[in-house]
This record gives sequence, C-alpha cells and structure tokens, in this order.
Amino acid sequence: MKRVVPALISMLSAAALALSAQSVPAGNGVEAWTPWEASISANFTRADFPGLPNSLAILNTQLNSGGLTPIYTGADINLSGGEINLQQNFRSWLGFQIDASGGASNRFVAVPSADASTFNDSSAFHLAPKLLTVAYGPVVTRRGSARLEPWARILAGVAHADLCPDAEFKTAVRADDNSFAFANSGLALQGGLGVDVSLRRSIFLRLGVDDLRTWLFNGEQNQVRAAAGIAWRFGSGSEE
Repeated sequence: MKRVVPALISMLSAAALALSAQSVPAGNGVEAWTPWEASISANFTRADFPGLPNSLAILNTQLNSGGLTPIYTGADINLSGGEINLQQNFRSWLGFQIDASGGASNRFVAVPSADASTFNDSSAFHLAPKLLTVAYGPVVTRRGSARLEPWARILAGVAHADLCPDAEFKTAVRADDNSFAFANSGLALQGGLGVDVSLRRSIFLRLGVDDLRTWLFNGEQNQVRAAAGIAWRFGSGSEE
C-alpha cells in the first residue's frame, strides 16, 4: 500500500496535466461551467484512534496491579473541525481536487480513587486528539440542474494522527513503555458523495459525506466524515 498511493497520485497528476492541455474555450452554453472551484466547510468525523486503547491498556495494567477498576479503552472519538479544497475543472463533469481537512477533540480520562469505588475528576488526564489529512484526486459532477448538482470524488494522500496527551498521561504511559508513540503519519484514501445547492450564480451550499480510510500505528482505520460549507466558482466560463 505504501507504493500504491504515491503511484496513484502520480497517475492522477499526469491525467490532470493531460486534460489541462485539452481545456475547452470559454463560452455561455447550457452546460456552462467555471474552471475553478474553492470551498470552506465545517466537518464532523467519527474517528478511529488506535493509539488511544493501546495507551489506556498500559494504564489499565498499572491500575489492575493496584487493585483498581480499569478505565474505558474504546478507540472511537468524535472530532469537529474544518476543511478547505481547491478544484480545477477540465470538463463540465470532471475536475481534480486537493482537499485539506482536520478535526480535534478534548477528552478527559478520570483516574479511579484509592478505594476503586469512585473516579477522581481532579486527577483526570487530558487528551486533545487531532486527525489531519491532505489528499488529491478526481471529482465527477452532474451539472445541468438549475438548483442541485450531485458529485462524487475519490482522493488519495496522507494522514497524521496525534493524541496530544498532557504531561501526566505521557509520563504514566511511558513509565511502562518508554518508546510508546502518541503520534503517527501514514497513507489515506477517501471516497465521498455530496451535492452543491445553488444560492447565487457562483455561490453554492456544499454538503458531503466521505468514507476515510487511513493506515496509522501499524494498522488500518475506517472513519466517516460529514461536512457542510460554502463553495465558490470562479474563472472564465466554459462549455462543452
């Protein structure tokens, strides 16, 4: 997989350059479109953080040895954030897009009290997990409607995940595993569907949902990301 995604990105870039040399002249036909689109959106990601249960498993070993109640070890985290993308269109139906997205959250892990019956909130660990992706690939859009234009995309790129633990959490985990990695970068693939809703001539409401797959911490993760924002189309109009 480490060789597949870079090769795919190279192929997509070559295809974009080839299409660029065959761009259609400007016009005002029924299928008019612009060569450029940009958007900014707010997003929500249901993320799979493998580093979280791994680190909490280490803490649980320490808690069990002291006769305390284990703490939650689930990997799923809700992240909120945003994304921006820039798209170059080479046909009314085909463009290539670069997308930069990110999400973050705050999470507190309470430490059990000495009698193991309650949780001591004053000694809770704090984590601020983040997931960032940058990806590039083709977008297919169904144009011609005066109001709605559905689209689909498949992008390939890189992802970076970081648990961002506080000093106490990091110290507790590395007391048992001095080399434990709280952050990791790897490959990313995302495929999504969405729709642009016309607000004005060049301004659209953009709604979309992506299936985001990443390869981090020596494993594979599958996430769902939903986004809503504003798209702006610009440049000289074109037609087919």
